[in-house]
Amino acid sequence: MHIYNTAWAQHGEAKAITKDQIMKLFKTLGPVMDERMIRFAYFKEDPIAMFINIPDVNQYFKHFDGQLGWKQKIHLMWMKFRKTNKRLTGLAFGVVPKFQSLGIDSYLIYSTSLLLDRINIYNEYEMGWAADWNPKMVNIYKSIGAEPSRRMVTLRYIFDTQKHPFERHPVMEYKIPNQAS
Repeated sequence: MHIYNTAWAQHGEAKAITKDQIMKLFKTLGPVMDERMIRFAYFKEDPIAMFINIPDVNQYFKHFDGQLGWKQKIHLMWMKFRKTNKRLTGLAFGVVPKFQSLGIDSYLIYSTSLLLDRINIYNEYEMGWAADWNPKMVNIYKSIGAEPSRRMVTLRYIFDTQKHPFERHPVMEYKIPNQAS
């Protein structure tokens, strides 16, 4: 909760998440989670970064025809036990601003990739989306050789341009630090 609220506060959306919301989310995701794919980084006792990935739930639910009764739950557990889901999806990734640009994001990605190689279950990974106004995330994706699988577009219709003129979300400044030769 602390990481999410701190890392996303800079976007000006003021959509803080509560402990109750987090607990409800993790309880809902519990049946499909692979706990090994959820990573946190700490400085002393304080959480400073998170990298939360889950198996692609669509790979499970496409078999259920919109139903989730006891038969489907048993089927879900059977598929999870047999490791039939080969696709992993990024759910949340963030670093508290004070600790950004220190390589913590790279460490989380790299350590997770080592684990993925070792367990050899997932052969496809969609890290998530990064808006074009967030060059930090776009640069992380580029640095690991990721290829965009889709382009997200938000459309807006402004009913009264006098009251609400259109303003694009400001591009956040990000400079890559000089690297020693």
